[in-house]
Amino acid sequence: CAMAEYLDLRLFMTYVAIENFLADWDGILGYWGMNNFYLYRFEGRNLSQIVPWDKDNAFQEIDFPIFLRVDENVLMKKAMAVPELRAAYLEALLDCAASATEPPLDGEPEGGQLQGGWMEREIEREYQQIRAAVEEDTLKPFSNQQFEAAIAYLRRFARERISFVRSNAEAAQVDPPPAIDLGDITAGGDGTGTASPGIVGINPDTGLFESSHGN
Repeated sequence: CAMAEYLDLRLFMTYVAIENFLADWDGILGYWGMNNFYLYRFEGRNLSQIVPWDKDNAFQEIDFPIFLRVDENVLMKKAMAVPELRAAYLEALLDCAASATEPPLDGEPEGGQLQGGWMEREIEREYQQIRAAVEEDTLKPFSNQQFEAAIAYLRRFARERISFVRSNAEAAQVDPPPAIDLGDITAGGDGTGTASPGIVGINPDTGLFESSHGN
């Protein structure tokens, strides 16, 4: 893949999947375009790695679609047309769901309010850390009631987002993706595709973008 020198595409798909799992609408596939990340280039190489930044627009919706805006970003759109990369994206979503439901480790307290999967326990732990300070803050731009309502929503997000993502990702693994219009390249969900002569196309045997002189 020509991109391999510059970006690890499997890692890119994992990064986008994590943002989607967290329902972040202001990231790589943001509503204002690509946003809130840095690129770190390794010394002496062309390879870069994405560094996340500014996640204040995460947890937007419990039913945040797993394919939202994948067709609006050129890199993601073309990557999703490659079966191996599409599979990596779906697997990363399922890995996120599995991580969010992890039980307590040996020695981790299970009593009190630290119940549920890892994600719900982490929300509760951080809530307990800041609750008193929030309540005592007389200059905060929201009420204590609004704060408690936001925490209640986060708890609900942790419980319900997992099943939403898991069911949709598993269904997408079974169902072939729709054809994706790539301009001069049209990729079918079964790995086939056509391309104009002399441009980059999709090899139906490998699913990879290659120079094409017919189809």
